Amino acid sequence: MTPSAVCRSAWIAVAIALVVSTVAAIELDVDAAKIDAALEIARKPEAERAAFHKPYVLATSAPLVESIEIITEFRRLVKIAEARIGDGDRFFARNTLAAQEAIRPFQHHVSVVARIRFHPQNNYVVGPPVDVVLLDRFEPVPRLDLQSQTEFGFASGKPKPQLPVVGVTTESVFDTDVVGQNYRTIVVRVETKDVARLTVDFGRLR
Repeated sequence: MTPSAVCRSAWIAVAIALVVSTVAAIELDVDAAKIDAALEIARKPEAERAAFHKPYVLATSAPLVESIEIITEFRRLVKIAEARIGDGDRFFARNTLAAQEAIRPFQHHVSVVARIRFHPQNNYVVGPPVDVVLLDRFEPVPRLDLQSQTEFGFASGKPKPQLPVVGVTTESVFDTDVVGQNYRTIVVRVETKDVARLTVDFGRLR
């Protein structure tokens, strides 16, 4: 399947969803008390941690989109602490000062991450442009950064093989204060074609 054919088949599967969850509003200021709350979540059993993360992973039926997830500053700290605990550093999950330092680069940031997967017989040499846009009604919300990474499959074993492109992961970063505790629409675009569209209540994501 050619890249243009992939995009033509994908645009008709634009997904529209409304995210509903039971967690508190997005944290506009992750202070010491909230850092302690995030660390407490990271120390909980796996089932409880999975329940915390579930509302941030958005359901979509778009064929090219493997997943869309939101990473708030509060959730990112939970993920950082989980990773540190997984590496054997259990002291980190009870150290507020260390956690404050770890989350510093992500202060007042909220990210939308889209993972795109392509048909194995695509003709891409490198991943195509994937954009993740956040809309305030019809106007795009200004973003702080956009990073994309091509994901390659395994080599075929032939001399100097061209690694197959299996997907692209794109992270779009926004200012939490600008996003606010409001409804916003996430649009995922592959080569300028809309492949997913979801409306999210950021007031329900901590």
